[in-house]
Amino acid sequence: FQKLLSDRGHYNHLSAVSREAALRHVSSLDFAPLENFLKNLAPAPASAAYSGRKTNMALPDQKTKRSPELLDNFSLERLELLRLLLKKNSDRDSRR
Repeated sequence: FQKLLSDRGHYNHLSAVSREAALRHVSSLDFAPLENFLKNLAPAPASAAYSGRKTNMALPDQKTKRSPELLDNFSLERLELLRLLLKKNSDRDSRR
């Protein structure tokens, strides 16, 4: 630890190696496990808290014919998180 704090060259080397490892790891991640999890969620029980609002959020793949009602029980925070994940996945796919 002392060498890391006192040797700028050592710090820069470890920083570069760590960044490369992180980029390799992130580039290998896939959205499919989360997408499968969301597709296989069981409906919330009737006693669960429900906002009563309907959502207009379309699913990313219209070929699946999945009903948007699958998202009705998602909180606004979860819908926003899902939107961000879908956007990130779409952006990554468009760069390929």
